[in-house]
Amino acid sequence: MESISLNVNAGRGSQGGRASSCNESSVKQSREVPVIFDSSSTNNTDVLNNYASIESLKDGGVLISQRKFVLDLLKEYECSNYTSLSSPLDPNVKLRAKEGAPLYDPTYYRKLVGKLNFLTNTRMDIDFNVQQLSQFMQDPRLPHLQAAFHLLRYIKKDPTLGVYLSRNSDCTMRAYCDSDWATCPDSRRSVSGYLVLLGDSPISWRSKK
Repeated sequence: MESISLNVNAGRGSQGGRASSCNESSVKQSREVPVIFDSSSTNNTDVLNNYASIESLKDGGVLISQRKFVLDLLKEYECSNYTSLSSPLDPNVKLRAKEGAPLYDPTYYRKLVGKLNFLTNTRMDIDFNVQQLSQFMQDPRLPHLQAAFHLLRYIKKDPTLGVYLSRNSDCTMRAYCDSDWATCPDSRRSVSGYLVLLGDSPISWRSKK
């Protein structure tokens, strides 16, 4: 695990510093904290509420979550009454390509994973797992769909989880990155990931093969 820290002065532009472990193209494609919308710019506030909810906390911080999106997703895939799970994927299951029965309707899997991918805008805890599921979009099999439903039961445990933006005035930027070593059983490729914090608040994260 590598760690990089740098100080950003208040009011300084984005050119003030860049984490050396991340190239410019990867930063542009990273998952970043969603913009806080100005509701006065639209008459349809329901659209914004479907994207993310913004909650002020007692400690002065702000929580950005996709609670309504999660609840709608659980209802759409009939998981509202399922027992919640404590882990995003079963640690005893190793997903492989071309393993298991092909799905009758691959689009069903692709839509589900696409919606889970949208959820990673505020749920960094499932980013790696969604990346794993996204590998099988071309030819999804039954074990892949079962793993996706396992992930649905995990997010059911706490639909309000999201990005916490601290009131702390600390403007120290820290970046963490790590990579496994050719652990994919199908391609022997590595999976890398990084997390960028501004003070105590996560502002960018990504997991990618």
